[in-house]
Amino acid sequence: MKYRVDLFHNFYYAINEVTTMNGFELRKQKKMDSILRAAKELFSQKGIKAVTIAEIAKKAQVSPVSIYNFFGSKDNLVKEVFFSIMDEQMKDYEKLLESDLSFKEKFKKMVLMKLDAVEQFGPLIVQSPIWNEPFIRNIINHFYDTRTIPFMKKFIEQGKKEGIVNPDVSTESIILYVEMFKSLLDKPIISKQQAYDLIHLSFFGILGKNTSM
Repeated sequence: MKYRVDLFHNFYYAINEVTTMNGFELRKQKKMDSILRAAKELFSQKGIKAVTIAEIAKKAQVSPVSIYNFFGSKDNLVKEVFFSIMDEQMKDYEKLLESDLSFKEKFKKMVLMKLDAVEQFGPLIVQSPIWNEPFIRNIINHFYDTRTIPFMKKFIEQGKKEGIVNPDVSTESIILYVEMFKSLLDKPIISKQQAYDLIHLSFFGILGKNTSM
């Protein structure tokens, strides 16, 4: 149970970008970030099961003991990798949303970013049963409520202002509609073309009227 508390704390600590760290904490965080980067790269290249703690330690230039001290186990490290991927992707989306690009331009870029994520990280979700653990799902749901939903609302409102999204349909209803496609997009078994089609359908439906991208 203690690690579950630590895991939750580490994830939201990173999300909220707390910067008041002393020298020891900065060094610790730097090591943890290096481990996460190494693990993410190796997991993507070789699959979760094929990668050992020793390989991750070598790539991150730390000792295997450090990994166990920071994360407790390989399973816990996998969880942290998932969370770091979620946070990094959302930061990229939020940065794009704050840019001066039009709704259509942002949409195109978001589609490419999503397709890359599905191709690169989708298999990791299938390979790891921990993705469906209640504790993990609770954190993911909290992330969705506090980060994804506000992002979607802001993006949809921009689309309405630019005349791309139907202003007569409530933002809440549009989000419910888009959510129907979410589970499909998270499945790595679909092709890039299918993922693109689903993303386009989730925002513009099947009529295609005045929605040429």
